[in-house]
Amino acid sequence: MTWEIGNFALEFDPLSADDMERLEVAEKAKNDVLAQSDKETSWSKQIRLVCAATRAYFDALFGEGTSAKLFDGMADSLRDYMPVVDSFNTYVEQIRADADTAAKKYTPKKAAVKKNEEPTV
Repeated sequence: MTWEIGNFALEFDPLSADDMERLEVAEKAKNDVLAQSDKETSWSKQIRLVCAATRAYFDALFGEGTSAKLFDGMADSLRDYMPVVDSFNTYVEQIRADADTAAKKYTPKKAAVKKNEEPTV
């Protein structure tokens, strides 16, 4: 499966255990950066931390240097970073929704199972 954004095509399959394990590592990398924030952190520093966390996330997920390519020339601005994050999240959610729809098609109906009847597909 390929996520395409701008001029980039990055391999990621949210139905693969290996890829989801990479995503879990990426989430930890992101959270480690965000942990540097507290109630006293200024707005500007919070924005910089979110952008740094986003770069750490994509580097952990797709390999070191990926964020430099994805965010090349962008200032630390949520307005610039969030469309990239939204695009990836939409990609993952669509594949998961398609998988759920397919799974439901082949899952026996509960009522038939309760009555010990032949389930319909």
